[in-house]
Amino acid sequence: MFGNTSQKQKLRFQRFPLQSLLQYHLSPLRFRIWDYLNARGPTQVSDGFNQKILYELLLALNHVHSKGVIHRDLKPQNILFTVDGKVKLGDFGLAAPQVQLTGHGGNSNSSAAYPVGTALYAAPEQIEPSGKSVCTDKSDIYALGIVLLELYEFWTTRMERQKIIQRLRTERRLPDGILRNYPIAASWILSYTCPQPEDRPSAEEALKGLTLTSRFSAGSCSLSGERSDSRVVVVLQKEIQKRDEKILLLEAELKRLKCLVKKEGAFLCSGGCFFASTMTISECSDLDRQISQLRKCELIKESEVKSLCAKAREILVEESNVQRVDAPVTVCGDIHGQFYDLKELFKNGGDVPETNYLFLGDFVDRGFYSVETFLLLLALKVRYPDRITLIRGNHESRQITQVYGFYDECQRKYGSATVWKYCTEIFDYLSLSAVIDGKVKR
Repeated sequence: MFGNTSQKQKLRFQRFPLQSLLQYHLSPLRFRIWDYLNARGPTQVSDGFNQKILYELLLALNHVHSKGVIHRDLKPQNILFTVDGKVKLGDFGLAAPQVQLTGHGGNSNSSAAYPVGTALYAAPEQIEPSGKSVCTDKSDIYALGIVLLELYEFWTTRMERQKIIQRLRTERRLPDGILRNYPIAASWILSYTCPQPEDRPSAEEALKGLTLTSRFSAGSCSLSGERSDSRVVVVLQKEIQKRDEKILLLEAELKRLKCLVKKEGAFLCSGGCFFASTMTISECSDLDRQISQLRKCELIKESEVKSLCAKAREILVEESNVQRVDAPVTVCGDIHGQFYDLKELFKNGGDVPETNYLFLGDFVDRGFYSVETFLLLLALKVRYPDRITLIRGNHESRQITQVYGFYDECQRKYGSATVWKYCTEIFDYLSLSAVIDGKVKR
C-alpha cells in the first residue's frame, strides 16, 4: 500500500512499526469500497455491514491519529477489503503530521495547512485553510461522514451522487430515505460533517458513540439481524465475476472491431477508450470525431461543448487538488491559445495517448485560438484521463479571462457567453498542482 520510500519514511518517522507496514502491504487485498458501491444493487444497502465498515474505519483513524498523522484523502477509492471481508485504510501519499492548534488558530505555515485532498470529500477548512482554521484530525472525520453517506445512499449515476453529496456539503440536507430508514446513521453523518471542526467528534469519541447507540457489537464483530461477512464477500465476488466476464466479452468485441477497421484501411488508436466504464461506444465515437475536428482547429457545436464539460466534470471531481503523476511525463508550460504551437508540441513530443502530458495551466487568453486549444485539451482529458493532467493557472479565472481575451473570443465565435460559462465552470474543478517523483509542479 505504500508504494514509494518517502511514504514509508514519513510513517516510520511518526512511530509506525516497520513490521506493521510490511504486514499491511502484504495483506491479501481483493477490492475497494468504491468497487463495492458500484457493484451493489438498490436492495443491497446493509445497515449492519455499513456499521461494520464504519467501526473498522474509526479504529484505523483512531490509530493513525494517535500516531500524530492526518490522512487528508479519505475516500472510497482509498478504502480496501481483504479477501475475508476486513476493511483496510490505504494510500497515505497525502498524509501529514498533526497540526497542533494554538490560541491564534494554529500553524498556518505547516504543510497540513495547504489545500490538498479530493474536493468532494475534503472538509471546508481543508480546501480553504485560513489563519483561524487548519487541517486537523477532525478533517478526516468530515471525509468519513461523506463516505458514510455513500454507504447508505444508492445512486444510479455519478452526477446524481455528486448532487447528493453537494447538497449535504452546502445545505446540510440528507436524502429522505436515509432520514426515514436509518435515523441513527443520519445523525452520525450530520455530526461528522459539521462545518466547524470543533463541532465534530474525534475518532475516539465517534467509536464510543457507535458502540453505545448502534446494534453493532464491537466486541463480537457481529451483525445483528444482518448478513454475515462471508455472505457479503460472496455477493461481492459474484458481482466482480460478472464484471470480469463482461470485460472478456468487450475485449473480444474490441479485437473483432480492430480487425474490421484495419481491413477497411481506417485507423483505430490502440489506446482504446480509457473512460469506457461510463461512456458508451457511441459516446466514444462522438468524442473521437470531436477530437478530430478540434485537431483541425474547427469549432464543435455548443451542445457538444456542454456535453464535453459535463463528462470532464465527472472525471475532475474525483481528482485531488495535488495530483500525483508518474514519470515519464512531458511537462508543458503556458499555451495561451497558441493552437499551432500545441500541434507542433504533439508532433515533436509524441501524441496522446502514446505520451503522457502534464499541462501547467494558462491554456487561454492572449492567443487567437483559446477556445479550440482548451476544448482540444479537455476532450483529450476525457478520452484519455490517465494520460493527460491539466493544472489550473492564473488565467483559468472568470475575472482574468474577461480582461485578456477569452471571454470576447467565446462571444465572437459562438455568439454568446454560454461556452465561456461552461469552460470557466470547468476551471473550478482543475487541480492546483502536481507531484512528479516527489517534486511539486504548480
